[in-house]
Amino acid sequence: MDAPDAPLDPNTAKGQAEGDRYIDAAGALSTPCVPRSIAERMASGTLSTEEIRGPGRQLVRHLLRGCPDCAVAFGLAAGWRAVTRPLPLFHYEARVNSGIRQTMEDWRGREVAKALIAEARKLRREDPEFGIEVLEEALRRVGMAGESLACEIHTERANLLRLLGRHREAELAFQAAIRCRQKGVGAAETLLNLGDQYGSFLIARRRFGEADGLLARLVATLSQRGNLAHAGRLNIKRSLAAAYSGDPGRALRLAYEALHLLHGAEETLELRLNALQLSIAWNVELGNFQDASDCADRIRTEYHRHMGEGDRAKFVWLDAQIYDGLRRHNVAEKLFRRVKAQFEQLGLPFQAALVGLDLAVNLIDRRRSAEARALIAGELIPTFRSVGVAREGIASLVLLERATEAAALDAALLKGVLRDLERAGQKVGTKRREDDENDEVSDFE
Repeated sequence: MDAPDAPLDPNTAKGQAEGDRYIDAAGALSTPCVPRSIAERMASGTLSTEEIRGPGRQLVRHLLRGCPDCAVAFGLAAGWRAVTRPLPLFHYEARVNSGIRQTMEDWRGREVAKALIAEARKLRREDPEFGIEVLEEALRRVGMAGESLACEIHTERANLLRLLGRHREAELAFQAAIRCRQKGVGAAETLLNLGDQYGSFLIARRRFGEADGLLARLVATLSQRGNLAHAGRLNIKRSLAAAYSGDPGRALRLAYEALHLLHGAEETLELRLNALQLSIAWNVELGNFQDASDCADRIRTEYHRHMGEGDRAKFVWLDAQIYDGLRRHNVAEKLFRRVKAQFEQLGLPFQAALVGLDLAVNLIDRRRSAEARALIAGELIPTFRSVGVAREGIASLVLLERATEAAALDAALLKGVLRDLERAGQKVGTKRREDDENDEVSDFE
């Protein structure tokens, strides 16, 4: 493998091979396309019960892996007014190691531009639209001479556009950041931040193979530079992306790798607790309920002492899933109802509806299907419709509606739909009180 500080020229054999590796990685995370007739019948609601369990679920999983062609086909069949394809593959490559040429950066307005960048970061959650205007003013102050600082401005602007769901503009802003990079003083940190933010963008666009290849390269570079806390945080991001792509086994391994990197690093308690919480979640998804329970018992007190209210509610949700998996259904039901109410009080209706689906599966397993059907049809589906589901999750919502209309509710199918909706997440741009300014991949949380 090339050293991290070797820039790749796409016109050379090595550069082409590296590009092929990224494309192969993206392809390895994909699934075969489903016939267009299935997408059209899914959108129109004419799939049979057996087709819902078979090709219907295959279509949902395929859309969640990020296939642009099938997303367009399903969108057109569902009657969306505007369906756009993503921009072509774009690979981030940059020299980020210690051999960077030292130069002086001297231009008028540099300090003003830096102050404007800091102000835009403060506006990231409160008023991202105004933050973009602030960054555009910063770019005017910098002019054409300060390429390293201009790279930072374009990166921040791209991230704000991502948070607003303006993905095509965000992609163009990232490309502008890379074009104007300068290997001068401070450029290493600027380029590492660019790669970090672009990785979040790729995950938000469900381009998981590209994201993982980029973030793995950054993890190696950061580890070599001794920045283990940042490397561990990026591995947490890789773990989330692996789970979103439907590979909880790989997600669990990456969470453990993150913990290894964070061990002994200063001021990483919250990151370590996040990695441990993810390891519990992925063990639950893999059916390793006793392992999940043992880990939860070890960290519960510390987790509830240091984490925020929304995170504590998620932990209770995991406890409920563990009890359900260990067949302690009565305890699980009480916890599901408790955490559902907590999410509602926190102003998080999407998360509350996901918990409601877990509760519905719990009720079906205990032969209380009438209660489950009333809960899904009367409360959960209207909630998902009102708060908005990400485009890739629309097929999952259609599947949920069709499953609820069936004569007999299928607990396994509903659990699969729950996990798919969780991976898809809310419609981008939906205001959520859980969002934190450091949440790099919040489009999926």
